[in-house]
Amino acid sequence: MTMLILLVAVLGLGYRCTTPQDRERIFETIKTTLTHAKKIAAQKRQESQPFRTALRARTPRVIVVPALIALNVTIFVLMLRGDGALSDPETLLGWGANFGPRTTNLEWWRLVTSMFVHTGLFQLAINLAALAQVGLILERLVGRTVVIGVYLAAGLFASLLGLWSSPVAIQYGASGAVFGLYGLLGTTVIPDLLRRRTKVDSDAPYETASTGAMNPYSATNSYASTGAFNVANPLSSVSSFAVVSAVPIRGIADIRPEMTHLVAIEDQTTHTYQRAADEVKRGRMTAEGLARLIDEKIVPELQTADSRLKALEHVPSEHQPLVDDAKEYVRLRSDSWRLKAEGLRKAVAPTVRKSTRTELESDASWRLRTESQYRTNMTTFAKAEGAERSSLAALERIKAADLK
Repeated sequence: MTMLILLVAVLGLGYRCTTPQDRERIFETIKTTLTHAKKIAAQKRQESQPFRTALRARTPRVIVVPALIALNVTIFVLMLRGDGALSDPETLLGWGANFGPRTTNLEWWRLVTSMFVHTGLFQLAINLAALAQVGLILERLVGRTVVIGVYLAAGLFASLLGLWSSPVAIQYGASGAVFGLYGLLGTTVIPDLLRRRTKVDSDAPYETASTGAMNPYSATNSYASTGAFNVANPLSSVSSFAVVSAVPIRGIADIRPEMTHLVAIEDQTTHTYQRAADEVKRGRMTAEGLARLIDEKIVPELQTADSRLKALEHVPSEHQPLVDDAKEYVRLRSDSWRLKAEGLRKAVAPTVRKSTRTELESDASWRLRTESQYRTNMTTFAKAEGAERSSLAALERIKAADLK
């Protein structure tokens, strides 16, 4: 849509910046070009008509390619009618997009389903136009089994390659599968075309190339003679390769639940503490009780989160800095809570003041101890606040990260 708006804007600007004579000359040039292109297209259609007639005679009805096109269109329409934007990662994952932490953790079916997920009409139209152009020829030329086999095998290979190169990127689209069909077309027609070119005089390469490319019988016979119709061998090879390639990347860690859990812990513990602190202000809870709440409820939550982070394995290199930030958050936040509990306890430590006349000489030393304890307590709270600020800075980096 953005490209369409930009194109309309450019055309409108060009229209306003040209004179009527310039526009007339441009329109005439466009008309001449289109007429010439139309003649060339008609000539090409006429030249390729025997080829198309022979293909239709060989396979009157095509099934696989129309079914693939219909399946892609149906899924795209259902995605449009569903909740969430097409580009939303959760929408893409919900419809089967390829994503390393999900795919490699017992969701290998995403290697196939991701071929049928698209995020826009333009992407879908390009892929389906290419599929129709090459697929309809190949289905009649080499058969339905070969076409569906190569389509799925190429798509599977592309999905695996995507996992190896970008394990934490959400991948989708039929481009890899369609390119596989173009590769099949090349292995079907080009060898025969090259053999024919070697049999003719070098003065007429273009005519021979055209004749060879338009001759379905020679291409088909050549393809059959090499045993390419036997699709079992290449498919078994691709399947074996897929299994071998998948073993080293299995179990990629999905850190998103852990990062979400940390954010939830911060919100929950802060709310719990603030509610208890309000109770202390109202006289319904003591400072000692508040310190005990920190020790018994808040700190254990962070200890559990720390254990979960340490249990993560096979973390993608792209996500390792976030895991490091998460560990730093847990460590600093735990320190801040412990220091706050320590400060609360020191604030209520018993300091009995001497009040008898005979012991007034002890008042000076009592005041010194009280002031020293107060300064120590303030230092403890200052350390707690510093650790808290540092921990929350690490948490903000986690929140700001794009985890798809």
